[in-house]
Amino acid sequence: MTKGAMKCLTIYVIIATLVCGLIVHFTPKNKNKKDQIEFSVKSQQKIECNGLRDTVTLKSKVKVIGTARDSNSTCDFPICGLNSNLGPPKLIAAEKSCSDNIESCVTILCKTHNRLPLVKRMIESAWRLYPKIKTIVVDDENNGVKTNLLWQNFLLSHHKKVCYTQLDDWTGIGLGRNFGLQLIKTKYFLSIDDDFIFPEQRTLEKLVLVLENTDAAIAGSNTASVSTVFEVKFNREANQTILSQTLKAVYEKIPCFNNCYTLDMVGNGFLAKTSDIIDINGWDGQQKIQENVDFFIRLKLAGKKVVTCLDIEFKHVRPNHNSLRKKTAKDENDYKNMWLIKWGLNRTEFVI
Repeated sequence: MTKGAMKCLTIYVIIATLVCGLIVHFTPKNKNKKDQIEFSVKSQQKIECNGLRDTVTLKSKVKVIGTARDSNSTCDFPICGLNSNLGPPKLIAAEKSCSDNIESCVTILCKTHNRLPLVKRMIESAWRLYPKIKTIVVDDENNGVKTNLLWQNFLLSHHKKVCYTQLDDWTGIGLGRNFGLQLIKTKYFLSIDDDFIFPEQRTLEKLVLVLENTDAAIAGSNTASVSTVFEVKFNREANQTILSQTLKAVYEKIPCFNNCYTLDMVGNGFLAKTSDIIDINGWDGQQKIQENVDFFIRLKLAGKKVVTCLDIEFKHVRPNHNSLRKKTAKDENDYKNMWLIKWGLNRTEFVI
């Protein structure tokens, strides 16, 4: 990023912080939940819990491949750190639990591109379950807001719960999410697309429990179609370094939480520890699209663990006329090549 762009972004952050200063971190209330997993500290080194068994029908949606790697596969490049086994998340004893007061510790982060009706639909679906939860919406330049009375009235009516800001024309996903990340003041945030809808039942509580009681950085919803396990391979005959992505795959079940597994990448619709994402400097700001793989590569190389819970699923309801998809389709290969070159990769392959 250029110095001018960084200065501009800094100014945006200062202004937005003043406008969106209502996003605060309340003190969680202590309540008892019947479905909360019971943790007991046996010693400083050992924590036990009474978890539940997996639902077989959900487990069948993915392949559990374990953590063993092919010993004949050799790779000596920095990117080969993706082949390391981070192991299952370690259980930790949470000092305070905020799973009983989600609105106090979770902020929704949504990057959009002029699709405010979808954003409004997503937020209202969240409010059915969490009426006080706050949302940061980062938009690209959107002149249509001036005449969009429905959106203006929505913001006016809910200015304490919705922080809306615009950046430059076609800022892109990476830089836009980083901008929103700097405004988050809660312990966790939910990264979600504008065309997602919350499920009928409350589900964030479980994702919070996973992050509260383990050292995982991300607890994702069930995005089985893009749930991925990475492996870097070197083809000596072709002199190519290849990122192999096994789709619909997980490594192993994590302790204590039913239907939750470790893996390397989930789709958007995940809960993250704010501090862990700040540790890796968020997303690559140059990736306007095709940002997800690069984000999770950097996350794993930094030793951050990722979990998916198969029993939690957001509805992905795309618009009938997806003009944004048409706009970005022609640039997908360029932005994919951007992160391939960055990591010294020649190509990707998908294993189903």
